[in-house]
Amino acid sequence: MWLIKGSNISFELDDGQSLALPKRYGMMHNPKQTTKCLVYFGPFDRTQENVAQVPRIASLYFGSDYKARVGYIDFPRGKWDPVGNVSRIYYERPGEHADYYQHPFNEPVPLSRNGEFHRITLPKGSVVNDRGFVSP
Repeated sequence: MWLIKGSNISFELDDGQSLALPKRYGMMHNPKQTTKCLVYFGPFDRTQENVAQVPRIASLYFGSDYKARVGYIDFPRGKWDPVGNVSRIYYERPGEHADYYQHPFNEPVPLSRNGEFHRITLPKGSVVNDRGFVSP
């Protein structure tokens, strides 16, 4: 189960550069992922179809009154090329806790790209939950 947890995403890189993604891109995270903590950023197809039963983890993140919709993601296959190292992320969060958030990483995390998609690879033991990015 993938959640689109935010939009209007930008990154500060450890070399001082910044990278802003198109506003329509989503921040995609699978909270049930157990091997690596990967967060993806890219386009997705939005629908008007309501989610029949919103999973508990989604209700905790978005709020109990959030009207979740079905969306479709076509993740790219193949090689991911390094872009740089992210020292801070900015994103707009929808739902009950809607706001523009930022999270500094204790140590920069690798950012890679494949076509229109970007992803960050968080270190083992990272926490991304209903509060958003918690650690590192």
